Amino acid sequence: MDLHYKVEDLFLRTEDRRILELTEYLNHTGDWVTAKDVATRLDCSTQTVYAYTEKLDYFIAQNDWPLTLEIAKSKGIRLTVSTDFYIGTIRHHLITSSVVFKFFDACFHENYFRSLTAFAEENFISIPSLNTYLSDFQNKIAPYLVRIDRANFRLIGEEHHIRYFTSTIYWHCSNGLKWPFKNISREQMLPYTERFKVAYQLDFNNIVREKLLYRIAACKTRTIHAHFIPDQSNINELVLGHPYYRNVVAIHRDIYAELDPVHTNLESSFLFAIFQTFAFFGAETDYLQDTIHFHQQKNTLSWQKTKKFLDEFSKVYPREAHLVHTSRVLGYLLFIQTRLFLFSNTQPDYYYEDFIALQQKYPAFSNSISAIIDSLYRSEDGANTNEKKLVFLQKTTRLLISLIPVIKYEPIIYVLIASGDSSVFVDYAMSELRRHFDFNFHFLYNMEAYLECDLVIADSYFPDFEGSQKLIYWSPANHSSNWNALNTKLVDIRDKKMNRPEV
Repeated sequence: MDLHYKVEDLFLRTEDRRILELTEYLNHTGDWVTAKDVATRLDCSTQTVYAYTEKLDYFIAQNDWPLTLEIAKSKGIRLTVSTDFYIGTIRHHLITSSVVFKFFDACFHENYFRSLTAFAEENFISIPSLNTYLSDFQNKIAPYLVRIDRANFRLIGEEHHIRYFTSTIYWHCSNGLKWPFKNISREQMLPYTERFKVAYQLDFNNIVREKLLYRIAACKTRTIHAHFIPDQSNINELVLGHPYYRNVVAIHRDIYAELDPVHTNLESSFLFAIFQTFAFFGAETDYLQDTIHFHQQKNTLSWQKTKKFLDEFSKVYPREAHLVHTSRVLGYLLFIQTRLFLFSNTQPDYYYEDFIALQQKYPAFSNSISAIIDSLYRSEDGANTNEKKLVFLQKTTRLLISLIPVIKYEPIIYVLIASGDSSVFVDYAMSELRRHFDFNFHFLYNMEAYLECDLVIADSYFPDFEGSQKLIYWSPANHSSNWNALNTKLVDIRDKKMNRPEV
């Protein structure tokens, strides 16, 4: 599940978020930075910056981190970090020390048995302030279909939603830095992942292994507190008849050795279904091929959505259809749809900066994929439909742009490069434009062709040039203002062509 909010925004108060931003900024620069520059970066006063540095220095001393924070009025502020220190440790400390995270952690582990008033006193916070923070937290996690019970320190919601939400939150808080599960040791769980490798004939990487450990530990923790997965048809659809299920049943029984047979079978099915939401598709494997075939044969809901997308994509882009019908791409699309099918609380990532950049770079292709995906969900009116649609759009667009030279599907920009001196400029300019600008260029070579072109790029003054609105003076040697001006001009031309009604 991707996060609708950054973990920092879920758990940290404003001061702690600013301290984290300060730390990351100083670490990134690696040199002296004036307090004024830091204040501009953090959108606060220099006096507040010094208050944040004082708090950061306290954390450094309190935790004995190998960091040196220096403050000099003549130079500014500098943070020196030991080469063997992981800077993410500070982020982890701030998050796990926050009162909201402590409350969330107590709800998940169900290990706090006093009142909310006692919890507030132990954490040196007033009840009104605590309730304000918890109300904000509840509002932010509402899309994940999970609620908090303040009186009893419990999580409320459907069991599969709670497990998916909590394992994801813990992963994004820790990123494997520190094992967060109190009832289960990582060493206890690790052998199971090795057995899964053998059973599935997979060689998944360390990150996938750790994420898998978090999912298993979240499931195991919930069963320790007698929260079980009910019998669900959507889970059974992903399990019954799958050729690999019999390979892993014995592993599941060992994980849940303390449960009765009924709950063991239900938990086993859920664990097996979870595996179909992981992208184990770094290579063509028998598990991948058999899982695709299983979904095709049973015509699962996941496969129906995947196939509909493939069919629509192939109609719009017939020359690229062969690229999306490989097992790896099919498997990835199927894995996304299975995740959306199994966990309706899956959320899009509103902090996908790379996705936004791709949309801006390739707007025509992105809009086309968006229209195809809109058609998949047009008749669907269930919970979180818009969120599901955006999740699939984000992940699919990124995948397709990595596979297909999509620039050719953007509006063609006809460019005439004019030089009063030499053809060397013309050749060099073409090369630089192709190398540094992401547009679908078509270069014209005849001065008389200016009436057909969208833009004329010149290296010298053309006083008698007709159609001056198409003319821009530009030099590849200057990488500052005139490069930005050219990019702005090209974006404007492209966007006008996209919005132009077809004749």
